[in-house]
Amino acid sequence: MTERYSLGLDFGTESLRVVVVCIADGAVAGEAVVSFEHGVMDRVFPPTGEPLPPDFALQDPDDYLKAIRQAVPAAMARAGAAPRAVAGIGIDFTACTPLPVKRDGTPLAGLPEFGKEPHAMVKLWKHHGANAEAARINALAEKKVESFLGRYGGTTSSEWIFAKLLEIRCKAPAVYEAADRFMEASDWIVWKLTGEERRGACAAGYKGMWHDKDGYPSAGFLDALEPGFSGAIAKLGDEFIPAGRRAGCLTPEAAEDCGLIPGIPVSAAIIDAHAAVPGCGVADSGKMVIILGTSSCHMLMNEREVPVNGIQGVVRDGILPEFYGYEAGQAATGDLFAWFARNFLSSGDDAATEKALHRIQEKAAQQKPGENRLIALDWWNGNRSILINPELSGMILGMTLNTRPEDVFRALLEATGFGTRVIIDNFAAQNVPVNEVIVCGGIAEKNPLLLQIYADIIKRPIAKAASSQTCAQGAAIFGAVAAGSAEGGYDSVQDAVFRMAPDPSETYLPDPEASDRYEMLFEIYREVHDHFGTAKPDVMERLRRIA
Repeated sequence: MTERYSLGLDFGTESLRVVVVCIADGAVAGEAVVSFEHGVMDRVFPPTGEPLPPDFALQDPDDYLKAIRQAVPAAMARAGAAPRAVAGIGIDFTACTPLPVKRDGTPLAGLPEFGKEPHAMVKLWKHHGANAEAARINALAEKKVESFLGRYGGTTSSEWIFAKLLEIRCKAPAVYEAADRFMEASDWIVWKLTGEERRGACAAGYKGMWHDKDGYPSAGFLDALEPGFSGAIAKLGDEFIPAGRRAGCLTPEAAEDCGLIPGIPVSAAIIDAHAAVPGCGVADSGKMVIILGTSSCHMLMNEREVPVNGIQGVVRDGILPEFYGYEAGQAATGDLFAWFARNFLSSGDDAATEKALHRIQEKAAQQKPGENRLIALDWWNGNRSILINPELSGMILGMTLNTRPEDVFRALLEATGFGTRVIIDNFAAQNVPVNEVIVCGGIAEKNPLLLQIYADIIKRPIAKAASSQTCAQGAAIFGAVAAGSAEGGYDSVQDAVFRMAPDPSETYLPDPEASDRYEMLFEIYREVHDHFGTAKPDVMERLRRIA
């Protein structure tokens, strides 16, 4: 019998990764990575050469299509797979990463009249230019006691689609008026591949404030926020389908670009972190999947919908069918460690910097918890959970003339572990238990010290996913489900997970002595966390305003 494959297209912050996965056993037959040509535009806007405002993070949508045309054929060639052997395609994407387009799907960024307008570009997930607009949304929602707030932990984020669309309406009204659609880049990619405008329920629920029963925030609320803003709903779509459901089939044009054949089923898109859950082999409740990348995402499923303060959202079928998917997260993890290396170890030579970081980590690993006498708050990119405040900033407490680079580095590792402990404790306190923890992502692959620190801090075993590409693996699983058994795939996500997701590769057990020491440190961390995050958050906000 001819081997059948599913493609997983994993759109990250700076690159596209494509994996060719054997449907029978989940083995990765081939993969390719292509960086986006313009990367992240966060300092200078290339079309004009002018500086971008603070907190901007933009991308060019054409970079995504170029990456597809390069990465898919390269991955297929490395797999030695024939185009006719591909049964399905799945897509995951960072979110919220929206762009304005015309009715036929043409991005405004590609039109001459908007080519030099930053607000016509894709706004990456970490674009925080809409902080003021998010504050307006939250203030009015709290005043009017809007029910949707309870599904998002009591507050919404500047990273989400309504805040970004309101930012465009207020700061670039011509872009707002010209945009017939405002959509997640993931859904736009599905549209370009299939010719069908079909939006994924995952991003709509978590980042678009859409609910399967209540819909969007009411027209009355949106118009009270900004007169006439209820018209935004027409730009956001009104039909959403879960990942694994067929969104359409590959068009002849897209097939030619990818070196595939027309008619291959394409799944509705899903957020990258959410795709990692099945990619880690998780298909039931109580198992938290932590994706450790530039930021961290904490994914958890439960059979019940429970309002939980301080999370990013709870959505029915948001991860897998028949479960409520809960999302929390930390806004800087890998970014935080990269900041340390870039500013304190960089010599202009990447290899030398990597070597220096390895030496620092070896020294940090020799320390016992508390030996560095430091506590850090991991808020270098704001706090995502449980405070949901992008205006907060990081700090290191306890520095002396004896503090060394390895002390600071270990304090940063521990800070992200303490932040994870806060998230887990918050779920448990609100009757959503965490029974197991599985980690994945680039940081999990590279940093065993961090995983041991996490196990010691949260005082429970941590299993590391076997796949190094869990998001892409999860996307491929959804692609196999979109194909269905009739075309060589599977008829349920659970069946696909059982066959296509490998078991964890290793488990980190907590060290009792280290856990006891971390319990004392966590008590101090929580005092500092609550003081600067709850009692006196204005201290950090005032510093930002002065700048």
